[in-house]
Amino acid sequence: MLAAADPLSARVFRRIGTLPAQTADAAMVATILGAPRPDVADALERLVDARLVESLEPQRYQVTTLTRLYAAELAASCCTPVSKQNAGPSDRQSA
Repeated sequence: MLAAADPLSARVFRRIGTLPAQTADAAMVATILGAPRPDVADALERLVDARLVESLEPQRYQVTTLTRLYAAELAASCCTPVSKQNAGPSDRQSA
């Protein structure tokens, strides 16, 4: 499972599923996540290697519609409304 093996790549994948556009660059994703751009760029390249995103040019990535929908579904299922912004892991709150 991607999340267990590579938490940053999993987080990046979930986040790009929630973006309105089908393309993104590493700097934009890094800014949204509040993570270092080199780390996000490396995570995006790992997603390219896993064939989850496509590299259009250096530091620019595209996600197919079906893959984007899957990533958005993962973001919705794992994240609370507050953490959906960053598509990070769920913050469980006790009732």
